[in-house]
Amino acid sequence: MRFCQLVTPDVRFMSYHRDMKVQDLAVGLDEARIGDLMTALAALIDSLDDEGLTNSVRELLASALQQTKNVERAAIEVVETELAAGLSEESGHLAAILAKGDPEADRIAERLEAIREWLRDYLDSGGLWQDKSGSELTKWVLACLPGVPQEDIAEILGVSTKTVRRWDKGSGGDEPTNRDRLLAAIRIIGQLRYVFPPIAIARWLLTPQTRFDGASPSQLLDDAEQALRLSREVIGLRGA
Repeated sequence: MRFCQLVTPDVRFMSYHRDMKVQDLAVGLDEARIGDLMTALAALIDSLDDEGLTNSVRELLASALQQTKNVERAAIEVVETELAAGLSEESGHLAAILAKGDPEADRIAERLEAIREWLRDYLDSGGLWQDKSGSELTKWVLACLPGVPQEDIAEILGVSTKTVRRWDKGSGGDEPTNRDRLLAAIRIIGQLRYVFPPIAIARWLLTPQTRFDGASPSQLLDDAEQALRLSREVIGLRGA
């Protein structure tokens, strides 16, 4: 699966719509949010062990599924594609179990535990993208921005064109000296691809803009506070 492919669940309660208003996800994929969901899942699993699928447990299950959907959507927003895919897959299995009618509590608990493990592994890893190489990250950008010259992609990512070409070929070598900048660029591109076509994304990132005091958006990525400001601008574009 290409990194830039949108992860779309097959089940109704986990559906993801392209026109979704992103303001609801502005809090992002933070540890507190994931921790709350893990706590809810643990309590739900305990309830299943004691009571089975009673009406009160069904209510807890519906709430947990909604929380899972919200975290999955947030994962898509910040380009944590593997986490989003894992949550979608496990929730799909759970939906299939529930659809069969009068499901066994232990099978439901097994799927809920699988979701909890995905969340735990994500927190333990410090973010799934953190372990990707410069080559993997660059291939993701190239796949999302077909037709954009590598010179422009290099400027957006803050590396040399030679480095982009080497990473595109899968060659080893120098890793980015400012990895935070590279990840910030990737997250912005991950959001902009729902607003603009590839060429327009590059043009938007590289064109000086008056609201950024004459700087181009890509130039803001070197500063963490400015990168956050830019992310909010992009959220506004998606929510418009």
